Amino acid sequence: MKKAPTKALACNLLFTRHGTVWATWRLSPVAYGFAPAKRKKAVKIGHQALFQAVHGEALLFGLTADVDPASVVEQMLEGVDVSECDEWREEALLTLDALEDLRLGTRAWWFSVPLRLGPHSAWKEMARRTATEFGEAFGLAPWMPGQGEIDELLVQAAAIERSLPTMFNPRPATVAEHIWIGLHHQSRGLGLDRRIPSMSHGGDVQQEILQLGSVIPRVWLDEGAQTDLAEVPAAKRLGQNPFSRRYLKVAGGAAGETPSYQSLLAMTGTPRGGITFPGTEWLALADELDMDLDIALRMHIMPATAAKARNRKAENTINEQYNQRTDGGITGSSTELDATVEDLVLLQKALDRSDKETRVQVTAVLAVGADTADEVRAKTDRVKAFYNEFEFTFDPQLGLQEELWWAMQPGVPTSREVRALAQLTTGRDLAAAIPLASTDLGSQKGSILGMNVSSARRTPVFLDIEGSVLGNKSGSFAFCAESGAGKSYALKKIAGDVIDRGGRVFVLDHSDTKEWADFAGSVTDSVSLEVVNPSHSLDALRLFGPRDGGPILEAFFTTLLNIAPSDELGVALSEALDADYLHRNGIGSASELLEHLKSQDCPVAGAQSLARRMNGWARKGLGKVIFDPSLAPLPLDSDALVMCTRGCDLPTADELANAHLFRQLPVAKVFGRSVYALLARIAQYVCFKDIDQLALFIVDEAHHVTVSPETTGIVELFVREGRRSRAAIGLGSHDAALDFGNEAVRGLIPVRVVMRHTDPKLAARALEWIGLNHQDDSLVETVQGLSPMDESNRIVAGREGEGLMRDQAVRYGLIQVTRPGRQRRHEAIVSTPEAAA
Repeated sequence: MKKAPTKALACNLLFTRHGTVWATWRLSPVAYGFAPAKRKKAVKIGHQALFQAVHGEALLFGLTADVDPASVVEQMLEGVDVSECDEWREEALLTLDALEDLRLGTRAWWFSVPLRLGPHSAWKEMARRTATEFGEAFGLAPWMPGQGEIDELLVQAAAIERSLPTMFNPRPATVAEHIWIGLHHQSRGLGLDRRIPSMSHGGDVQQEILQLGSVIPRVWLDEGAQTDLAEVPAAKRLGQNPFSRRYLKVAGGAAGETPSYQSLLAMTGTPRGGITFPGTEWLALADELDMDLDIALRMHIMPATAAKARNRKAENTINEQYNQRTDGGITGSSTELDATVEDLVLLQKALDRSDKETRVQVTAVLAVGADTADEVRAKTDRVKAFYNEFEFTFDPQLGLQEELWWAMQPGVPTSREVRALAQLTTGRDLAAAIPLASTDLGSQKGSILGMNVSSARRTPVFLDIEGSVLGNKSGSFAFCAESGAGKSYALKKIAGDVIDRGGRVFVLDHSDTKEWADFAGSVTDSVSLEVVNPSHSLDALRLFGPRDGGPILEAFFTTLLNIAPSDELGVALSEALDADYLHRNGIGSASELLEHLKSQDCPVAGAQSLARRMNGWARKGLGKVIFDPSLAPLPLDSDALVMCTRGCDLPTADELANAHLFRQLPVAKVFGRSVYALLARIAQYVCFKDIDQLALFIVDEAHHVTVSPETTGIVELFVREGRRSRAAIGLGSHDAALDFGNEAVRGLIPVRVVMRHTDPKLAARALEWIGLNHQDDSLVETVQGLSPMDESNRIVAGREGEGLMRDQAVRYGLIQVTRPGRQRRHEAIVSTPEAAA
């Protein structure tokens, strides 16, 4: 049974039994994945800066852990009063049940270096080591560092921290993280990890840990699991192949009575043709494996000046060997010597590029674990085969499993055996591995839009509309896809979540089946209105009163009657809808306004002409929603208002741009254009009025709204200013280049999702909209292949809801929109009875 190297913990300092003191920082991985080439280059430069920031020994390690489903549910419930949101509480509980069957995983990264205190550091390390050994031998009270020494070390650690790239947001590791790291290594592969401690600092636990001393328990390390052979008959034991037992059995400690079988694989070979970037990010590839794979880079970093001096000594040695060689054969030592010379030349060229460059000796170690020897062997074979495809060789070293196990942990000095496995490279070339790559998407809390399927590690993708607006950011989003790809499903799911969490929605529904009206009715006490066959009135004077309703009705009539605000009829309309004028004349509705304008006593110049035009629409069935006084005003306090616009045709872009075609617009298109603008203004009023409640304006088939400048302006207002009023807009349509408004609006939408587009031109335009290379054929094919259809023209089972997402932090990844936990909600969302079944 061996002791952990940790003697004492204080802040991010780890005092070891060997006398050294290590400082550790938690690093945040950065978005990579589908990032544009320019972003990928910036990420590589950030890694290069990390490997050039310190000199001497360093350890970079990334450890995997399961995500507790309960923590996911906590993120769903954060900020929600569950006592007022029964539906959301039920959804959270059903989500918890569903996540229990899924393997959710994450990876956290740390960077650790030993500290030195000038010329006296060796003496201090020896004194610490001696005090520890003496105290343990005679049963004395454990040695603990003094506060003065801690403060001195923290000053040095702070100086190192300032040299680390801010791209990775380095933060001193907490005592809790140190403990988690130690326990994780002891139970790797058993699924016993508790949640990785938060990135935020907790309470003051420094003195408590100092008094306790080491809190990492001891473990048995059994190379090759020799203790298991006791159960094997003697005859079979003699025939055991030692190469089949290249793993480590870790017993006791955090794992308790259940041993952890672990395989530690060290890199022993790289592509002979070299590593290309981008394309061979060999550490970023680790997340493509559907298993927990821990990573550690044990490094010795040397500045360029010292490395060049060492190269000159190596050059002299090689020259002597050249002079002494006698074998010139192809397979002899001369060939090996030539290869050494070639490597030395390449290293020298790399060091000559910059004075900041570093020479890095790196031992790369991968680790897998399981609860049986057979399973860990199977995992090892899969890891080796995976990396062999990229010409990287990782081998579980015979007899060195224990050495490599310790090498993955901070506080442990690099042994001679581990150093012998090191590969020689530079900071620039090692950066091409991109270890600190993240495929994280979405917010830290909110409603679950779906699962992140960018890698083999599944994590929920949260959409936090309210958190965005409260953070003074736009909460708006848009989905672009061809029909049947799943955008309407996603929009309905989001709308339902907003209502369940205490918000409200206003929807424009142009479907022939009034699908949004049916959906909203199954979610809450909604109000739906069919414009061409109305059950309520949209008369702005009756809805909002003269002060607020007058300008809205004026804008509606300006478009409907095709009059300019500055011409005679425009001036007349403005006078008639002036709030004071309406009050003086007791006008409280559009029908009363029409009767007033017809009166011979009306003092407004041009009133008769204005009334004649207005009366033409009042006599038509289309005008009923405005002029019929028998209809009750639309109740604006409902949690869901759905405006069904089927039958309201809209002009095309050509008809709006061509004066000749515009003059010949059919009545239905003239009315449709005007009523859409009216509905958009009503949505603005409803959503912007109550700043204490989140309001979401949903526009499915957004091209119906953005076809005219009047409605495009409302969309832009939601995107730009909605955050001030706790409001956001959700858009869905087919053509990202035409349907989401002008260039400014398209560029200001923070959250964007592209779902299936089989047409290559539309797929390319969608890629350009979300900020990816639309000329990349592989990306276009990715969009075309999302949620593929089978021979019967149905989406292949298990592939529903796939999309390429750009989140608010401008991170890219693949998602799969998931169905709600409640079956009744899923049935309400789907657009067809077949899909519900």
